[in-house]
Amino acid sequence: MLENNIYSLCGYGNNSNNYYNNISSFTDIVTQRLQKSGSFYIKGFKSYLSDNNLESLRSDEEYLLELLVIGVLWNIYLKRAIALNNTPKFILSRLASSRENETLKKFADYFRSKLLSTFLSKENNIKSKFSIEEFSKLIGWLTASGEFKQEVKRISRWKDYCLHKTNNEVSSILKTAHNLATWFELQSDKILGCYTKNVEQFHKGVYKNYKLREDYIFCGRKRVEYHLNMVGAEIMNRAYRDSFQLSEVKLLFLPACMKKSKNCKAKKTNKGYVCLHCSNHCNISKYTQLGKKQHFQVYMIPHESSIFKDSNSDNSSIGIIGVACVLNLISGGWKAKDMGFIPQCVLLDYCGCKHWLANDIETDINMDRLLYILGKK
Repeated sequence: MLENNIYSLCGYGNNSNNYYNNISSFTDIVTQRLQKSGSFYIKGFKSYLSDNNLESLRSDEEYLLELLVIGVLWNIYLKRAIALNNTPKFILSRLASSRENETLKKFADYFRSKLLSTFLSKENNIKSKFSIEEFSKLIGWLTASGEFKQEVKRISRWKDYCLHKTNNEVSSILKTAHNLATWFELQSDKILGCYTKNVEQFHKGVYKNYKLREDYIFCGRKRVEYHLNMVGAEIMNRAYRDSFQLSEVKLLFLPACMKKSKNCKAKKTNKGYVCLHCSNHCNISKYTQLGKKQHFQVYMIPHESSIFKDSNSDNSSIGIIGVACVLNLISGGWKAKDMGFIPQCVLLDYCGCKHWLANDIETDINMDRLLYILGKK
């Protein structure tokens, strides 16, 4: 799948086993580097969260991941954020929030497709001051794009924390994030670049035809963002693995791109679609049958937002394994945790939707990895 797909965990092999070995080893290296450079800032940030009762504290590794996310987004999008004027930022932010309403989504996406490439691609090349003002502008740009809702939620708390710091302290935090992200981009290209080599080719080729598409920003995301999500998924899987193993109920959510037939007969339920095994060669059917043997429930969903509609439910005893393509991993895991679920994830070995391809293709995951997460292998 590598020759015609935006990414492939199979690299040049027949399966993604090597990928999972590589991502585990590389995540060890990344967390060590993050701890060395960022632990001082994490200590202060956690004290701020605790003193103000803002959240139940999570692991240091998760906050270090947030610091790395800040750095990666800063390096990629700050120049665009500085160039974005207030009026288009306001309009695009309102359109992005309108997408939460199913009735308004189609309307919002139509107008977003006309505006995104015009207003969110311009850059201002002035030298960064690593200031709270620039941090605010970055968050404004991310909000206007409509693609970083979960990221905005978390790094906004870092911005609020920075409001209580001196200018020099803020500059130190942001420079550290910037330097970590610069190091991460170079190292991740060496270790993970074989899985994402087609990203650059895509940007230089067909992406120029995306300028009037609603997914313009999403599909234009950089190679380092793929690598960030790969490492981020591994960090979050590690953070919640033990709790997931103890969960009373385990659910596997599979994307619709894994089904075989366009004439799928799956039955709709309040959690998602349940497979009726209309094809013996369908991956949804395969994992549903595995679920019956290994005691987990399987649901097919048309979009990740379908999992999280009932916000009033007590989900604390429910472990979920979300299957998604790379760019949705960190945001999906954060959203699941916010809803009280105990999250784990398995990456699609390759993507198969029309974000990237002229025609949909059936996708798959690494079954060994799924069984490992379930504690079966």
